[in-house]
Amino acid sequence: MKKLPDNQIAFYQLQDGSINIEVFYAEENIWLTQKKMAVLFDTTPQNIT
Repeated sequence: MKKLPDNQIAFYQLQDGSINIEVFYAEENIWLTQKKMAVLFDTTPQNIT
């Protein structure tokens, strides 16, 4: 995968057309809340630790 320039994020659209995720970008890291990670991985927040 080609490296993206700094401060850019690639988003992928689902087959149903939905795109919705909030991320925090800090020092070359992307941070998601526990709830958003659960949505991303199609699981419950309790499974994300």
